[in-house]
Amino acid sequence: MIKYIFFNVFCLFAVVLYTQDLSYARKIVDTLASSSMFGRGYVNAGDSLAAQFIADEYKKFKLNSFTENTYFQYYTLPINTFSDSIIISINNHILQGGKDFYIAAFSGSLNAEKKIIRINEKLLKSNRFKKKALKIDFSEKVIIADGNLKQKLQSNPFKAAAVFFEFKELPAWSISNGNKQEQWLEANIIKNSIPKKVKKVKILTKSVFYDNYITRNVIGYIPGYAVKDSFIVVTAHYDHLGCMGKGVYFPGANDNASGVALMLDIARYYSEKKDSLPYSIVFIAFSGEEAGLLGSFYFVNNPLFPLKNVKLLLNLDMVGTGSKGIKVVNATEFVDLFNKFISINDSCKYLSVIEKRGSAANSDHYPFYERGVPSFFIYTLGDEYKEYHNIYDKADKLPFTAYDGLFRLIVNFFKYL
Repeated sequence: MIKYIFFNVFCLFAVVLYTQDLSYARKIVDTLASSSMFGRGYVNAGDSLAAQFIADEYKKFKLNSFTENTYFQYYTLPINTFSDSIIISINNHILQGGKDFYIAAFSGSLNAEKKIIRINEKLLKSNRFKKKALKIDFSEKVIIADGNLKQKLQSNPFKAAAVFFEFKELPAWSISNGNKQEQWLEANIIKNSIPKKVKKVKILTKSVFYDNYITRNVIGYIPGYAVKDSFIVVTAHYDHLGCMGKGVYFPGANDNASGVALMLDIARYYSEKKDSLPYSIVFIAFSGEEAGLLGSFYFVNNPLFPLKNVKLLLNLDMVGTGSKGIKVVNATEFVDLFNKFISINDSCKYLSVIEKRGSAANSDHYPFYERGVPSFFIYTLGDEYKEYHNIYDKADKLPFTAYDGLFRLIVNFFKYL
């Protein structure tokens, strides 16, 4: 009974403490998802702009740095980029990038008008077509095929100048395969955006490949009042997809400006209560996540503190919804920690649902998990907002449904570590 009363008083007190979190989070997401950040990718130094903004927030909170005079941990990555206009034109009608099509991140430059060849499943099985194909110079052709043929044709076996895959709805764009540059172009396009009677298509793209693009992780910490060489680590990737040519940028409000906002909000809270944790608390904003967890893999190979001294790493990625609660990756791997997490929520009723999941290599917690670091990855659940890896993941639409409860749950959980 005494324990029950204690938790309820504690939870009630916590509600009073954290009333301003959401307004701060909205401000952070508004900034990071704005056009001035160029999608936080590798065109127009969008990643650098975002990193500097986060470092400025660290400085406001007077976070310590592990490296003298900087919060940055620099490293390089290979990346293919599209900074100039991307044009796909049919009969002088220009398709709209991001709405009508996405080009694959590995696509090369192309400036030409090419004849179209439409290929379907039946044609691929035809011996007659196979014989005919041997005589066709596909380097002068654009293949158009249904999206269900992508697995068979995505390697461009006919060596076409370009391959377009048609979909009723565009699949999510990705830059994870942008660590190379091919000499041809692949695009996903909206079905029927190129009429069947059209025989030619004009394509203008210019891609620039960087073998060693310089990017950075952003790292700061607050020393613990007792055990300074033990660490709680809070992480979130700040990079997103960047730009696909001029005028087409991917805001990435939920993925993952929302996670950065929550991480910074936690940093802000502890910067005002520096004697509240016995352990040091570290905040890491990673770049390179969308390119294959490159920033977090770099960190575990070049750690700024001993990984064996980490009590818990909490990774935040896509936390802008929450009508159906949250999911915790690695919950089945670190059962005792997860049970503590659950018990606090059961007592304080911060979140309606907490689902557990096993290990998964789907965000920046994973390189740490591979090294034996106790680590959770939290993301919110809900159908109230479904935008993902598209041009519509915007700040003004993000609901932040479970944000306040998740913030309070995390802060209270840290007190019991």
